[in-house]
Amino acid sequence: MDIFENFEFIVENGNAVIKKYNGNESFVIIPDYINGFCVKSIGNEAFRGKGNIKDIVLPKNIYYAGDYAFCECRGINALFFGDALNFAGAHLLYNCRGLEKIRIPSNISCIGDGFVKNCDNLKHITISSGDISSSVSGFLNELNSSFTLYIESDNSTLVFPAFGYEYIDKCYSRTFETITHGAGVTYRRCIEKNKINYDVYDLAFKYASNEETADTMCFIAVNRLTNSYNLSKTYKEMYIKYVTENILKVLSVIIKNDNMDFVDIIENENIFTADNIKEAVMLANEMDRPDFTALFMDIKMKRFGKTKKVFDI
Repeated sequence: MDIFENFEFIVENGNAVIKKYNGNESFVIIPDYINGFCVKSIGNEAFRGKGNIKDIVLPKNIYYAGDYAFCECRGINALFFGDALNFAGAHLLYNCRGLEKIRIPSNISCIGDGFVKNCDNLKHITISSGDISSSVSGFLNELNSSFTLYIESDNSTLVFPAFGYEYIDKCYSRTFETITHGAGVTYRRCIEKNKINYDVYDLAFKYASNEETADTMCFIAVNRLTNSYNLSKTYKEMYIKYVTENILKVLSVIIKNDNMDFVDIIENENIFTADNIKEAVMLANEMDRPDFTALFMDIKMKRFGKTKKVFDI
């Protein structure tokens, strides 16, 4: 076993393999090359239990990341794998409780069991393309928590709501009945074996209102209008209709989540009227958000001008 700085490594087939990290730094850069050898593999349990790590930069040529490689690295917030990654081992990120964002290539051949098990804060997943491998499809379909999926090639973000299962014991027949809660299962039907199907995603909105909160529905609708890649005219009209009919609820969600850019989308679609823009101003005042109040006032002046006062004589 050779040592380079805080890394124990070996050379296999002309490439360096990181076997163990011995440092205690909070910010770690794994080098692209060690002693002239390209770093292409991270061995099993190489960083296991390194809870002090907050940020880590991976080599761009990493092809293989072994079982439990980053297990129990609870301080890591984000981990971005390059397009060279082809194998992600079992329980690779197990118990990385602080993990919020990951990036993986869409064509990765293998994602092991428990890849992100117990990563309860994982909410943002980036993939390189809408054309996906069966491993990526399986991984995304198994996630039952809510998350946003960013697809780099399409410059598009999709919101996936959560879902859960309830098992009812039917004692007389000695069987269990499974009931699904949440529209997340319906939305995950768009994650097909080899692609993300946008039409199937948009179709799910028609059936989601019975199972999802108004906040979730509003966020999905405005997000899809914002990220309109492969959005058909029919589904665009569907989202506009929903936002128009629920404009104050939509604006409330936008304000709570500080999505000021979403207001521009609503403005561009001509959803604001002389009446609801006044209500928008009052809503922002009630929510004590002067930044949104100013924005709505600006839209009101630009679109509808000053309101003339009329006096009875």
